[in-house]
Order: sequence, then C-alpha cells, then structure tokens
Amino acid sequence: MSNRTLAHRLLAIGDSLTCGFPYPPDCSWVNLVSRQLRILIINRGICGETAGDMLGRFAAEISAHKATAVIITGGSNDAYSGVGVREFREQMAAMLEHARGSGLAPVIGLPPPIIGREEARLAEYRSSLRLLATEFAASILDFYSPFIDAPSGKVRTGLFVDGVHPSLDGYAVMAEAAQPSLAGLIYGAERKR
Repeated sequence: MSNRTLAHRLLAIGDSLTCGFPYPPDCSWVNLVSRQLRILIINRGICGETAGDMLGRFAAEISAHKATAVIITGGSNDAYSGVGVREFREQMAAMLEHARGSGLAPVIGLPPPIIGREEARLAEYRSSLRLLATEFAASILDFYSPFIDAPSGKVRTGLFVDGVHPSLDGYAVMAEAAQPSLAGLIYGAERKR
C-alpha cells in the first residue's frame, strides 16, 4: 500500500450509479478512479437509495470509514420518486453540513442525465447542487456534461444500458470525468502538508 493510499481515504456515498449497477462494483466509476489514482475510495453506493436514504445512514458511514473526503452523488431515484427540489436540496445540504462539521472535504457528484421525463426534475436538482457547492465550498464532479453531445445537446449513444444506468463505457466516462477533480483534491491536500 502506498503512502498516498494510507494518507487519503475517500468515501463515495450514493445510489446504483455509485455502486456500478448492473455490473459488479469493480466496474463502477468509483473503483476505476481508485485504481487510476492509486488511492482508496470506499464504495458505499446502494441501489435504489434517495438522498433521504443516504442522509439516514450518513453519520454512521462517516464514523465507520474515517475518510478524509466524502463524495455524495444522488438524485436519480429522487426524480423517479417525485421528491421536490426543496426537499432534495435540504437533504443534500444536511449531508454537506455534517461532512464539513466532521472535518471532511465534501465533493458533490452531479448525476448523469436520465433518458425520460424525469430528466426535467433532475436538471433542477443539478442547479441546486451547483448552488450548494458554492455555499459549502464543495468540489463538483460533473457527471452530466460528458454524457451530452455538445453540438446537438442530446445524450450520447452507447453510454447507457437502460436510459438510467451507465454501460461499461458510461462508467468509464464517469471515471474520466472524476479523475481530474479528485486528483486535484489529493494533490492539493498533499501540498498543504
């Protein structure tokens, strides 16, 4: 185990998109980035969870894993469940506040697009998450933009298995999007020592 692995324990809390569904967790963006950066990222993605579910276990996860930073990614299940933007924002804000109060660097993952009508609500969540990132001085992992074809504004083909869950190529795109921000977080922390 390298000194970097020992010095940096990141915790990823989320839903099936963090877990890596429908594949084994080893194929998730979390595990891909963990291998690429040679750091420990604990994957605590649980299929089907909403932000409220994540909030319910957040304190216990923080306490159990002794991480230096926490990555929070959610919203897809909230959109399907019809959770209002205000309620979603309050739950995410509570997790960010707890992270800051526990001395962890918070990182917000902006959820990738959904192919379906729920995308309109998810877009509102993303706007809220950007505001929360400013409010809590949190880094952002933009998992939305890489899934969009810039010229057409449409979702890129081949990145989903079902319109919600990424394909193996989709998870690779998420890992590629996350790597620079997480590397910056790690190298920035190392320079401060």
